[in-house]
Amino acid sequence: MRLPWMNKRHSLAERVGIALERGGIKIGDLTIAAAKGRVTLHGAVASHVIREHILELVLAVDRVRALDDRLTVAAAADPGISYASVRPAKELYVTQPGDTLPIIAERHFGDRTRWKELLDMNSFCVSDAMVLQPGLRLRVPPS
Repeated sequence: MRLPWMNKRHSLAERVGIALERGGIKIGDLTIAAAKGRVTLHGAVASHVIREHILELVLAVDRVRALDDRLTVAAAADPGISYASVRPAKELYVTQPGDTLPIIAERHFGDRTRWKELLDMNSFCVSDAMVLQPGLRLRVPPS
């Protein structure tokens, strides 16, 4: 099942924009350009956390092969916060043929019943926990 923003009638830049909006990112001054699977992002974001969230969302979109990050981060309100301290603790898992969220949860957590946690983390790109496209990039907690 293809999600609406993954429809081939939309350009790659449009699909990335829709995925960001569905992920709760306000586009604002963000500019998205895409050519041959390479997505380039320009603009300013409020924090490193938001920037990392944007990058994760973009990399999860089907047919994104490379990402050129030209985002700038506005001056932090607290200069004591470093980039390393706010970096989200998430990894990417690329789905294989036959994968489902319960199978991935069993591999990752050792418990099939924790698939809902994976669904919550990836609700922007997963609509059916039992039907996953091979090659889909899912966020998972670090092991």
